[in-house]
Amino acid sequence: AGWSRRSGSVSATGNGWLVALGDGDGAPWQVGLRDPFGGVLGGVALADGEAFFSTGNYSKFRESPTGARWSHILDPRTGRPARGAAAVAVLHADPVLADAAATALFVAGPAGFERIARAMRLGCTLMVTEENEMLVTVAMKARLQLLRDPIPLGMPLDLGPDCGGATITISWTLISNDTDCNLTGTNNILDQSAGLAALSYGI
Repeated sequence: AGWSRRSGSVSATGNGWLVALGDGDGAPWQVGLRDPFGGVLGGVALADGEAFFSTGNYSKFRESPTGARWSHILDPRTGRPARGAAAVAVLHADPVLADAAATALFVAGPAGFERIARAMRLGCTLMVTEENEMLVTVAMKARLQLLRDPIPLGMPLDLGPDCGGATITISWTLISNDTDCNLTGTNNILDQSAGLAALSYGI
């Protein structure tokens, strides 16, 4: 990912992470989220000090003999590449927790999304499945500006109103093509709270 302190914009092009530093000259940092099926899925707004981690089967993978993607993340229960999820993103004030959570959710897959999200107290997370379905929390949905709409896999999961960090209100415009994501916006910092990381979780 690359970032510009002056413009407050970020382009995230693959499996990766970033931590927002500063207030982006009064506007939230805008992050482009890669679509596992090609192009850009949309964008998400970050406040100062928030971490954003994403992972998926679209950047580091091998093809199976049948043409399916084998992810770079292995399921420790089977010793084989994790299946079910195509992309996962986590936004949190604690970058270490966000990193661990993205991997744990990817391994858990759609069936374990709610259980892991609740166990790790993840207010802001989403998953796009291999079947082009989307699981998302209420707080993450409020941060998202989607360029396309994956099939909802149930109602958004309500795990609280914030992402374990600052709460922001967003008003923005998103413009994108297959290779680029440009976002502009403004924010109003309503509240600053400390995120508490879960000390342990199970898959």
